[in-house]
Amino acid sequence: MHPYDFISLPVRTKKPREQGLTSVLDKGLGVMQLQDFMADAAPYVDIVKFGWGTSRLFTAERLRAKLQILHDNQINVCPGGTLFEVAVAQNCATEFFKEIKQLGFSCVEISDGTVAMSHEAKLGLIRQARKHQLCVLSEIGKKSPREDSELGVDERIAQARAEFDAGAWKVIIEGRETGTVGVFDAEGDVQSQEVDQIVRAIGLQNLIFEAPQKKQQTWFFKHYGNHVNVGNIPPSEVIPVETLRSGLRADTLKEHH
Repeated sequence: MHPYDFISLPVRTKKPREQGLTSVLDKGLGVMQLQDFMADAAPYVDIVKFGWGTSRLFTAERLRAKLQILHDNQINVCPGGTLFEVAVAQNCATEFFKEIKQLGFSCVEISDGTVAMSHEAKLGLIRQARKHQLCVLSEIGKKSPREDSELGVDERIAQARAEFDAGAWKVIIEGRETGTVGVFDAEGDVQSQEVDQIVRAIGLQNLIFEAPQKKQQTWFFKHYGNHVNVGNIPPSEVIPVETLRSGLRADTLKEHH
């Protein structure tokens, strides 16, 4: 039961959702912090990514406790793409897939943002992760702004199509925690023509746009509506993001009410 139930809100799909996903970047919340966060935010969170290599620093017991809380709230959980890339660099990707499945992760991020690999090798790793019964979030883009700028829109689209064919559930468009690469310029402004081209080719429901900045989130919700999937959202910003989706913030009020 919510207060003010006489105030109507735009329709939101129910969990587990395929559209309107909010993917959260967990930088190292403790178990009690996570429980408190879930008490209010669970209905609005669909994916939690344990950022970078943070999950390597927890004990297995504490990690499993966090995973259980998230699974109990119908939330997919994956370790960060950086940890996957470390496993690739150390030639232990198979052991990595087995371990995260055994720990209780439901999905994995397959990326090549820092570690160089051929696209065919990346596709093979997506297929391998699927054989380990892991849901795959594949990420397109580079961490280095210089390297990322060399990746054209047509190439991003071609990679995304191939990664779906290999078994990816969603494709993440790299934006980093800063929101200054991929489909954003150095100031974090959206390159709208590039985004529209990618959406037309791949489909809005198949993409997760890393959009950590409020102005980016506002642009996506105003441009595509409240069913766009956004990622790299800090825990403290989940409720603010949901108010943007629902027109409970001045930025998007006129679009929904």
